[in-house]
Amino acid sequence: MKKLFLYVFLSLLWCNVAQALPDCEGSDFSKWTNCVGTYTDDKLNYYYSGEFGDKPGLRHGIGKMNVDGGHFIYIGEFKNSKPDGLGFSKLKGETHVGQFKETIRHGWGITIKADGNKILGQWEEDHVSGYANVIGAGDYLILMKGNFKKSKLIKSSRHIQPQCKGDYVSPKVSKDWTNCRGQAEIVGAGIMYDADFVNGIPTGIASVRLFDGPLAKGTGFATGIYVGELKISKSNNWGERDGMGVHIADKDGTIQVGEWKEGFYDGKGITSWPNGDIFIGELKKNLRHGKGHYMHQDGGSHSGEYKDGKEHGYGIETYADGRKYAGEYKDGIKHGKGICTDSSGISTDCKMENGIWVK
Repeated sequence: MKKLFLYVFLSLLWCNVAQALPDCEGSDFSKWTNCVGTYTDDKLNYYYSGEFGDKPGLRHGIGKMNVDGGHFIYIGEFKNSKPDGLGFSKLKGETHVGQFKETIRHGWGITIKADGNKILGQWEEDHVSGYANVIGAGDYLILMKGNFKKSKLIKSSRHIQPQCKGDYVSPKVSKDWTNCRGQAEIVGAGIMYDADFVNGIPTGIASVRLFDGPLAKGTGFATGIYVGELKISKSNNWGERDGMGVHIADKDGTIQVGEWKEGFYDGKGITSWPNGDIFIGELKKNLRHGKGHYMHQDGGSHSGEYKDGKEHGYGIETYADGRKYAGEYKDGIKHGKGICTDSSGISTDCKMENGIWVK
């Protein structure tokens, strides 16, 4: 027998957050449209909490589903009731963070295998297809890198033709590295490239390994491995992260998948932290900026507007115990008018000043 109940979990993400989706009404989820709700199906052992779109009963927007008691877990974007867009999944001991299409992995992403090894790169129809790196569980040693098809390495990077000749020194000295594939380590900066080169400058779909060295310390960028697109920057005439790509940090394993611009995580992306927190939304120069949804591991969430990495503007904070605040934020703090809801579901108008409820 189906058990249906209402639960405020998420709000509208990609449209105007000030027009937050209302709670779904009634117990028949097949009739729900343009609302936020939760339902469970004991017969199918299925749970969903999230947004419903224009078509009755179809999951559409941001949501979370749990199938067979955790056999398959997905948190992210839905389209026509299927995982589609940026998301996080767990299945058969594997974790995947990245792009999905009609439930399966498709696009850029990172998979953490059951043995701890990681695959960073491009996916097509649930297989590693395109350029990818396979790295070790503990030391991030690159075990394989190159072009894959249906999860098999068909050509390693050192066999992609034509190969650049000689040792790489610098853009000025190595200008003959042009229209070729090469592996360059710039020891003085603490960075290593596997990329296409044009006039000694890395570009194209590449692998970039940033170590704890002068470049990382000078820019403040997290050390780790980036696999994705490089473009020659007009500002410094160098191949910077620009386009779609994935990054995993050395320090704590934080995963970023999405758009990059001029070396920064910038555009739309998904970030997964080791503690289980997940963010899906807009970014500017590595910071949450624009509309986004932050999901805490304990079940709480924040959906709304961000500025310079902080909640700013209208937002909805839902706590694990059912409490909720929907209202104004300023520089990461509740500040302004809002609606406060207690754990029993009773709501009242409230005014916040620097995070404190005032009469």
